[in-house]
Amino acid sequence: MIIALDYGHCLSGADTGAQGNGYKEQECTREIGTLVKTRLEALEHTVIEVAPDSASSVSSSLNARVNNSPRNADLFVSIHLNAGGGVGTEVFTYGARELQGARNILNNIVSLGFVNRGIKDGSKLYVVKGPSCPSMLIELCFIDTYSDMVKYAANKENLANAIVSGIIGSEFIPGESSYINAPKNECKLGWNQNSTGWWYCTDIANYCYYKDTWKLIDGEWYLFDSDGYAKHDTWTKYKDKWYYLKESCIMAKSHWIWIDGECYCFDQDGVMYENCITPDGYRVDEYGAWVK
Repeated sequence: MIIALDYGHCLSGADTGAQGNGYKEQECTREIGTLVKTRLEALEHTVIEVAPDSASSVSSSLNARVNNSPRNADLFVSIHLNAGGGVGTEVFTYGARELQGARNILNNIVSLGFVNRGIKDGSKLYVVKGPSCPSMLIELCFIDTYSDMVKYAANKENLANAIVSGIIGSEFIPGESSYINAPKNECKLGWNQNSTGWWYCTDIANYCYYKDTWKLIDGEWYLFDSDGYAKHDTWTKYKDKWYYLKESCIMAKSHWIWIDGECYCFDQDGVMYENCITPDGYRVDEYGAWVK
């Protein structure tokens, strides 16, 4: 998997972050982010750090983060700390969508004792709407709330593990690899399944399988991640269009589908209709949801 990792705010210049309880947000985001990067790389994932350390303006800082994200990234993750006197953790996604990993990350952090503030709409946040891949912004806790920062100080390693576990879809265990590792004599041509998910073998002798690509198989489209697993139950953004991979791993197309309490319509190519009237006469909003 290729992850664009964004450490919120700059160390100096125009886009420094919030402060509270003796902490600076820009230092905390790098502290946790560096731990996340180390763990993901230990699992053989590719991590691209996209945050500038200094910027002349907030807009130039935000532009740099999005521009530094590679076009072939599977996921964009921005780490922040909140401010304003509240408590707890929240994750922003485009249209508050349940992206693969976002809910897991939230639940993992909440299990450390932080209040659950939910998945929220981040469609107006530049680092959520700007990248070409699915994106999320994590607000770990409130930097100006003493009780939150006590938990933060006691859980730095655990916070990093919570983020990594949410991204890879399983518990992070140091030293283990997330790559497909089934013995060749247990593989067969075509679809295979292990504890992580479904993958597609194209050559047993050379142990080849699809990864980091879309593939048309038996008339249906599938999206394989950088580790070779077919994505499922998740949104993906491709060439600025939104698609959805169903529980079966098949791309939704040519029908309506209920997702997290909202109904969405997809055309024959799998592209989600948005901010328009669908061919069957129903209005959908800017996030693609049916206007009831």
